[in-house]
Amino acid sequence: MNLDFDQVYEAYAERVYAFIQSMLRDAADADDCFQQTWIAIHKGLPRYQERGQRDAWIFRIARNAVYDWYRQRQNIQQFEYTEAEESGLEDDPVQQLDVVELHEHIQEAVQKLSPKLRAVFLLRVQQELSFNDIAEILEEPRNRLLARMHMATKIISQAIQSFRKDV
Repeated sequence: MNLDFDQVYEAYAERVYAFIQSMLRDAADADDCFQQTWIAIHKGLPRYQERGQRDAWIFRIARNAVYDWYRQRQNIQQFEYTEAEESGLEDDPVQQLDVVELHEHIQEAVQKLSPKLRAVFLLRVQQELSFNDIAEILEEPRNRLLARMHMATKIISQAIQSFRKDV
């Protein structure tokens, strides 16, 4: 079955961009990586075999584009966390400030994660993919990814506890 590029783009563009932007701090870099991802998807569509793993295939291409970006620049980037405004606390400015500060603290913790930990964390939390899908995308054993997720959540939990002690 041949997939129509426009349909695939429409279905995945927003999620793919969110993943890439979360991995790369700079918006211009994310845009470049996003473009490279879709070029690779476009080139690969004629050879793609539908086996019910479309998410894994697309996110693996996005992951590879991010890894290529890292290799080219050898630069550790930062996670962009943008949900502070969506927390529903607009009526209480003090609580809003605390939530924004907490999100910034979490963002700093995620920024400090290694790219491998960050990739697992973002695919699971932000993209809400299953560990089986993440294993397919990252081409690594599921148990290794579970261990990485455990380590990432432990680091972020420690950051949250540290924040609460400081507040």
